[in-house]
Amino acid sequence: MKEEIGEHRSKMAKVIEKACSDESFRERFLADPKAVLEEYGITVPAGLNVEVVEQTDKLRYVVLPFRPEDAEGGSWMCEDDCYDLPCVRCH
Repeated sequence: MKEEIGEHRSKMAKVIEKACSDESFRERFLADPKAVLEEYGITVPAGLNVEVVEQTDKLRYVVLPFRPEDAEGGSWMCEDDCYDLPCVRCH
C-alpha cells in the first residue's frame, strides 16, 4: 500500500508541476480535471466529481474534508493519512 501511495503522489506531483509550467495544460486541467488525471494514470471513480481551483496572491482556499457521516460505506480518512485531494484510492 505504501508503494501505491508513493506512486499516486508522484503522479499528482507531475500533474501539478506541468500545470505550473504549461499554461495550456493548466487551462485544460482547470476545465476537465478528471480527463487530465486519468491521462496521468490516476483513476477517478465514477460518480466522484473533481474540481481544481487556483490560488493567487490575493485568494486562498481552505478545504474542509467531508464528514464521516457523509462517507458511503468507507472511512472518511485515508488509511495511510495521506489526505490527498482527491484521495481516489480510499473512497
